[in-house]
Amino acid sequence: MWSVECEVNETARTALYFADAGDYRSERPGLSAGERFIADCAATFLHASPPEVARMPSGKPYLPGFPRLHVSVSHSGSLIACCCSPDGPTGIDCEHTSRRMRDPLAIARRFFTPGELQYIQSQPRPEAAFLEVWCTKEAYSKLTGEGLGSFRRFDCAPGGAFAGTVSVDGRRVACVEVFEREHGGEMYVVAVAGGM
Repeated sequence: MWSVECEVNETARTALYFADAGDYRSERPGLSAGERFIADCAATFLHASPPEVARMPSGKPYLPGFPRLHVSVSHSGSLIACCCSPDGPTGIDCEHTSRRMRDPLAIARRFFTPGELQYIQSQPRPEAAFLEVWCTKEAYSKLTGEGLGSFRRFDCAPGGAFAGTVSVDGRRVACVEVFEREHGGEMYVVAVAGGM
C-alpha cells in the first residue's frame, strides 16, 4: 500500500491510499476486499488497529467507531484506491484508461447533463473526456451516498464555469481533484471529491 496527501480544496485534507487489488481479496466471510482495504487505510491514518467497517443502506462505507473520519473506496483493473478525510464527507473513483466501451456517448446521453455531453463531444479524445466526467460523477455520488441514480441531478463539466467543482442548480457543492495515476504499467483516471 502507498499513500499520498491530497488537498481537494483549502479546507478539505484527504489521505489517498493505493494498492494492488489482488492483495485485498477478502479472506474473511462477510468482509469485502474494499472493506478490508478501508480498514487497513483507516488504521494507517489513525495509527491504530483496523477499525470495524460498516455500510449505510445506500452502500456507502463508514467507520462506526470513528464517525468523524470519512472514507470511500474504488477499484478498477488491478488498482484499489481509498480516501480518508477528517474534514467531511469524501468520495473516490478510479477507472482503467484502456477499458473499452461500446458507445461512451450513448452512456453519456443516459447519465450525463447536456453540458457534460457537450464537453465530451468537444474534446479531441472523447473517451478520455468521458472517463474524466464519469470518475468525477462517481466520486461525488460516493461523497453523497446517492449512487448512479443521482448522476443527472448535478453537473461537473470540466473546463466549464465551475471547473474543478460539482454544481447543483448553479450552486457549487463540492470540489473535485482529477488526475492520472500509473499502476502496474497501466494508466488510471482517479477523481477525489470533498465538500466546499
